[in-house]
Amino acid sequence: MDFPHGIRELEKRMRLTEPLAPDSRGRYGIEIDGHQVVAIVPEAGAVRFMGDISAFDEELDGPDVRRRIYRRVLIRNLRHVSDPRDVVSYDASDDVIWLERRVTLDRITPEDFADSFRDFVNTLDGWKSHLTGRRRGGPSLKSSAISPTPLRVIMP
Repeated sequence: MDFPHGIRELEKRMRLTEPLAPDSRGRYGIEIDGHQVVAIVPEAGAVRFMGDISAFDEELDGPDVRRRIYRRVLIRNLRHVSDPRDVVSYDASDDVIWLERRVTLDRITPEDFADSFRDFVNTLDGWKSHLTGRRRGGPSLKSSAISPTPLRVIMP
């Protein structure tokens, strides 16, 4: 399968009214449920899905809170190291913790592409729930499937 066929299937599944288009860096961005942007980055023979799991509150979080969040991310990542699909990385220039998943395109169908995206979004939601729900003492958010509304396509 090639990347354009996967993107078209994703547009169809998500019932987007306008086709996805890349930004100046060649990335596609989709806002999920009005709060989470997922970047879709085409690569040679593959695609990379990326989402921010930082869970920082710029006004409330000082260095101690951030260290606890970093520690929680590292511990959770070590617990899931047996599942090599996802990689956690930290971008110091933007102070962002990224969850990334790389999917090889030559072994999947357009339907598999859309399913992989949905699975990544649910995994991303799980990470965010883990980090924000426990940190603030509130209940964790439930993972949700991709909903066709209220999606808004933006460029990351």
